[in-house]
Amino acid sequence: MKCKLFVLLLLLGVAENVMAYTPGDILLMKCREGSTTPEEISWGQSRNYHDDCHPSYNQHISDYASEGEDCHHLVAGCAAIAFGQIMAMWQFPAKSNYRTYNWNKIPPYLKDGDPEDCPLLIKDVGRACGTHYTAAGFNVDGSWTTRHDLRDGIEKMGYYVSTCTEKDWLKYNTLENWYDLIRNEIDCGRPVIMFGKDGNVFNSHYFVIDGYSAYDPYLFHINPGHNKGGSFMDIRNYKYTDNREIFYGIYPKVGNAPKISYSLERKFIIADCPASYFGSVQYKVENVDSWECDVYNSSGKPLWKGGGAVKNGIASVWDGNAYLILPQDDYWLAISFKNSNGAYESFTTHISYVRDHRVERIEADLLNNEYSPNCQDGVDDAIEIKTDNARRYSASIYNAGNNIATWSGSGIVDTKNRIIKLKPYLGDDGSGLYTLKLDLEGGCNCSSSTTAYFTIFYDNSKCGELSESSNILSSENIIKITNLSDLLEISSIEPLTKISVYSISGTCIVQENCSGYIHNIDISKFQKSLLIVVAQTENGVYSKKILIE
Repeated sequence: MKCKLFVLLLLLGVAENVMAYTPGDILLMKCREGSTTPEEISWGQSRNYHDDCHPSYNQHISDYASEGEDCHHLVAGCAAIAFGQIMAMWQFPAKSNYRTYNWNKIPPYLKDGDPEDCPLLIKDVGRACGTHYTAAGFNVDGSWTTRHDLRDGIEKMGYYVSTCTEKDWLKYNTLENWYDLIRNEIDCGRPVIMFGKDGNVFNSHYFVIDGYSAYDPYLFHINPGHNKGGSFMDIRNYKYTDNREIFYGIYPKVGNAPKISYSLERKFIIADCPASYFGSVQYKVENVDSWECDVYNSSGKPLWKGGGAVKNGIASVWDGNAYLILPQDDYWLAISFKNSNGAYESFTTHISYVRDHRVERIEADLLNNEYSPNCQDGVDDAIEIKTDNARRYSASIYNAGNNIATWSGSGIVDTKNRIIKLKPYLGDDGSGLYTLKLDLEGGCNCSSSTTAYFTIFYDNSKCGELSESSNILSSENIIKITNLSDLLEISSIEPLTKISVYSISGTCIVQENCSGYIHNIDISKFQKSLLIVVAQTENGVYSKKILIE
């Protein structure tokens, strides 16, 4: 039961990091048939655990009449062994283009008398990966697989995979970050295959990395596929350190995966801002365990590449770091979210990068125009404003036509959800149109600030009565306002009764009674400004903002 639970966690639950990888552990584990205890997967390329050939890992590879050191067969190939071990961990697929697999019959390591299921799987992996088997004699006997063919083979066997060479990575990032990417994959329960050479053009090797140390950032658990299991080694000094490339994100396309969802939490990066809440582009995600991100400038030039694990439902995909100093500009991000249930989402977006935090951009959006404090429905019982790049605020509310604030307040922006929630008392006089003035200051003790104005409709009636009161939110289809140079033409599909024009601060500039469906207001003496036009009809009150130029 313990082993079945282990596999179930692998296939159904890595999206929320349920593997809970502990540094010092290893991932390549599997139960032998009839056992409930996972053992380390430790395959080799020829002889079995007992140094015998019945069966051998290369039992179904091409015959070769050598001296018998490899059971009279060519070696299975390090690529086939590396990926085959990962398949044994996942126990996937149930069926390939070659045959059906009984994963209970495929052991963590071959012993005398074991069935041939494991050697047959290795044969299939070699076929899928295009492994070349050479028997030319003179010490050039063996097998080899190109990196391109290995990637294709992994996909043919029903797995996702991504690749990245050390050379390409170092164009945009540091070697330490490359090792971080490997650790993040292991945290998500996914072993990584690494390719490397030892300086000799003929000596290259694929091996699995399936663990790391909690105490040494360069100590990784390496399974070389040499029939003896793995050990923790210094990745910098391992034999194959030239031309390295990693194959990562290796996980089954199991189908029926929980749908990935994501929403942008922070769309600005503010450089040089110590401990900035706005120091990275962040996404709130569900059913995602890891991410990858490529950053380009507007011309498509690559600037940065990275990847990492999701932590507490947040993917921090870029902090503005690049191999060169970036000017203030918009940058394009190619982002991929994935989980080990087989779900995968990729998209391209762009963000604003602010070089100097003193000129950070602050934005505010009013979430609800109607405010009814007596309606405790959690929707209109407060004024809510969503902000970006704001830390502090001060608010003033003016009754239309009055320059003295009816209410004022200040506070700190909730940096978790970036929402300002106001519940001002605006009197007992029933309904009315008000102007909200909101002064916002930026984070990091920066000097930046901005002022935003919003029009709100206040209703002091009981919950349920608001829908029967004048509705200022439906103006788009009710009234039309046209700026005719010296005239404002207000037209309506409902008979007009009164037109009022207010400054953005709430001062009433013009108020005229009217009748009919069209009314003109003389604006020849108005200065360039943003105005609020309130049109009262026989059925309701409607408002629109208009810029006088």
